[in-house]
Amino acid sequence: MKVGGQPVRLGIGDLVVFPKGMSCTWEVHKAVRKHYRFGN
Repeated sequence: MKVGGQPVRLGIGDLVVFPKGMSCTWEVHKAVRKHYRFGN
C-alpha cells in the first residue's frame, strides 16, 4: 500500500484506519485474513 506516494508495509496485528474517500493500491505477496467495517 502507498500513502502519499510512499510504500507502507502492514504486518500481523496491525490496525489500519482508512479515511473516507481514500484510494490506494495493494500488493499482496501471500494470503492474508482481513477484517473490515464500513460506516460508524
